[in-house]
Amino acid sequence: MTTEIETPRLVLRPIRRSDAMRLAELANDARISHMLGSMPHPFTIEDANAFIEACQQTAEQTARFAICEKADPDLLIGCTGYGPATMASKDPAEIDFGYWIGVAYWGKGFATEAAG
Repeated sequence: MTTEIETPRLVLRPIRRSDAMRLAELANDARISHMLGSMPHPFTIEDANAFIEACQQTAEQTARFAICEKADPDLLIGCTGYGPATMASKDPAEIDFGYWIGVAYWGKGFATEAAG
């Protein structure tokens, strides 16, 4: 997915290999992994690289984005994406939407803005 989306304060862009260190830094917080069923904790650089690799090979009807502030579109502050539901308890025709935001960016409305 190469599409870039702009909101009033954010840029949602493809996740890059150069995001790996920042991704590992932000995602290695138990407060984030606690809310996500598929994110390991601790979240290592190896996990970040594997996630980025998976993002670059996403299936049809699937998109993954780095969430960045417009002021610094190269600095990842979180991730968002959507795709077909994968849990056995869900209808495969359903679409799941997910996101996480680095703890330092909580409470600023970024997740709501990215989801919109």
